[in-house]
Amino acid sequence: MDLTQWTNGTVVMNGTHAAHSATDFEILSSIRADKDLASSPKNTLFSNDDYAMEPSPFYMLRYHRDRMLHAAKDFGWPDTYSTIVGPSGLSYLRQALHSYLASVSDGDSLLEPLKLRVAISFTGYISIASTPLPPVQRSSLFPLVLSPLPPSIGQATLQAWLVTVSPISASPSLFTRHKTTERSVYDEARSFIPERWPEAVCVDNLLSEILLMNQDDEVMEGSITTPYFWRGDGMPLKQDYALKRL
Repeated sequence: MDLTQWTNGTVVMNGTHAAHSATDFEILSSIRADKDLASSPKNTLFSNDDYAMEPSPFYMLRYHRDRMLHAAKDFGWPDTYSTIVGPSGLSYLRQALHSYLASVSDGDSLLEPLKLRVAISFTGYISIASTPLPPVQRSSLFPLVLSPLPPSIGQATLQAWLVTVSPISASPSLFTRHKTTERSVYDEARSFIPERWPEAVCVDNLLSEILLMNQDDEVMEGSITTPYFWRGDGMPLKQDYALKRL
């Protein structure tokens, strides 16, 4: 069955297969779970729909759900879409997250911040895994202003990275638009990260990243991160400009 048309949230089907209807991957989102967020009015607002204002330990849950929902629509996955669409879908996802926390912690008590890796399949099945995260100030999660270095973030708290630019171009596709387990384009880019960096830039405890470039020599994204560029002069993200800004 091919998902071919959407009308007011309703999937209209026909009997053919979409060209991009492969089902051997999952749609992903990484969500911060932090007990401090449950007392944040902003997070309550950003984690719920118009019908409920339930405190949530999950960072901006509604936006993560919406991102997965858009991916399900683009890939033509009606079962996935119907699983998480609307208030009932958001409630279902929230309950799945709470059930996972209960299985890995003391009841439903969140002892430390976690990064929840949420994967949803073509059939709408949700699987969750987690890794620990360091504590952060709430003001860092909900900044009042955007600047190259917000005053609330001290230099000592920043993670330094070694960054290079991929020598090959990546073609934009649904797999670069959406976060999925199909990562061949990212794996190929990471194969170009130097095994040994120049001694001048070698510092202990640095992480390595490589930026993906499109055919117009513009930065698309990082292989494992989302890069942000401070562009006070409004210049486009061309390769030379991006390198000067890193």
